[in-house]
Amino acid sequence: MTRWGMAVDLGRCVGCHTCTIACKMENGLPPSTLWRTVLDTETGEYPEVRRSFVPMTCMHCADPPCYDACPTTATRVRDDGIVWIANEICIGCGSCVVACPYQARHLVPEERYYFGEATAPERATYDRGRVGICTKCHFCFHKFDEAPAGVIPGVDPRYTPACSSSCIANAILFGDLDDARSNVSRLVDGHGGGVRMLEHLGTNPSVYYLNARPIEPQAPRLQHSWHALAVANFFCGTTGVGLYALATFFGWGGRATPPLLRLSDLSGSLAALGAGLPGVQALAGLLGPLLVIVGLLSVAAEAGRPFRGFNVFRNLGRSWMSRESGFAMAFVLLALLDTLFLANPAVQAIAVLAGLGIVVSQGLVLALAKGVPAWSVPVMPWHFIGAGLASGAGALLALTALAGAGAPGMGLLVTGVALALADLIVWWRYLATPPRTANFTRAVAVLRRPLHRLGIELCGRGLPVLLLIAALRWPGAAAGLGALAGLLLLAGGLWAKWALITKAAFLVDLFDQFGAPPAASHRAPAAERPAARSLAA
Repeated sequence: MTRWGMAVDLGRCVGCHTCTIACKMENGLPPSTLWRTVLDTETGEYPEVRRSFVPMTCMHCADPPCYDACPTTATRVRDDGIVWIANEICIGCGSCVVACPYQARHLVPEERYYFGEATAPERATYDRGRVGICTKCHFCFHKFDEAPAGVIPGVDPRYTPACSSSCIANAILFGDLDDARSNVSRLVDGHGGGVRMLEHLGTNPSVYYLNARPIEPQAPRLQHSWHALAVANFFCGTTGVGLYALATFFGWGGRATPPLLRLSDLSGSLAALGAGLPGVQALAGLLGPLLVIVGLLSVAAEAGRPFRGFNVFRNLGRSWMSRESGFAMAFVLLALLDTLFLANPAVQAIAVLAGLGIVVSQGLVLALAKGVPAWSVPVMPWHFIGAGLASGAGALLALTALAGAGAPGMGLLVTGVALALADLIVWWRYLATPPRTANFTRAVAVLRRPLHRLGIELCGRGLPVLLLIAALRWPGAAAGLGALAGLLLLAGGLWAKWALITKAAFLVDLFDQFGAPPAASHRAPAAERPAARSLAA
């Protein structure tokens, strides 16, 4: 078989950026989008300073994290190992961007030209189909897919990726890694196998660096793909599930909250809201799914192509974002159906399980994002479960007060204490995760800052526990204390998601363990490539 790859000789690269410009011209890339870059690094201290130029591109991994993360199947892997994107399917959700540890994927937010109006070269090459979606290097496969018989890509410059054919120092070579006689294979073998970037992550990249020496860590950069709308999705989804699950649980007990609402009772119960709604569980049965819907709408609003949103269900077999969407649709439909029509415990139980699927899926979306060390930890799904239940308890406590249903029962107060403490323990367990990388340590240091500890741990979890214990001690003040504790639990859950997504989400340091001797064979046998991942059609 064929597996296309590259060998980059860092001893030859002069940092001229010709490969960057050639890539932009060949592929008609818009402003601020670079599929090929050259990093300029310095290592050492004066007077012993070494400068290195490191060309960067998509690594075309044999086990690409972006492939599993993509919910639409837009990310595809050809039989020859090239990872590419089907533009007409991509929704621009950014899940592949945070999953890629090589920072090789780029969202194009809007149609832009270098001088405002499109120039003649731009009109000839600009692809409007890339606007609002993710784009990346594809090894210029359009140059050699229809090559005549006998032509060897990587040897004939007309059928070679633009970056390689334009390199003035012959530092970038392209060829077949599975052909021991190819120029790339002979060069890599001649340099003892070379090194591959972030090889310890298990992605099996197809780009090898020769004459590579260790490079000092780079200045940390925060991910820039997910913002406030992503925070809204992660918070609203988990809170909505927690609220519905707890209201259902207490409804089964038959003491803390009345049975679910039937459609015939809806108008009368809502009209009585100002005077005191007895059906808190009924309102929770509506509000829980509504919060999940808000989360889904937030995801759609963050995506560059929201009207392609139903493509998100195409990859249920691999993508946890796709599974999250599937569970969310099932949860919303079942919860609303039961609340308005059925009041059936079996349907409620299935809805709760679907809701748990939402929460776990969201946690795994982050846990499997290899591009962000602060997220890629095994405890992350447990944090989502704990935070979702604690925030759900907070929502139920606040809802009880706002609905005028009187003081929360002892069961809800005790449950609130237990869930808040459990979530706090999981959070502390996350902060105590053994150091994985320098950027993970930086992320934890950010989350340990006094402001975040005050908002998440003290005001968001510790103080609510004290308020709920006080409510148990003084039942006469339970309504007010419970409401305040509930609002603080909600605020703490929101703060934790905001800090994780926007303040501690440092990208992987590209030079982590770079230049070290390869731990295994430099080139995986063809039999080890995931052939089942081929989606060339």
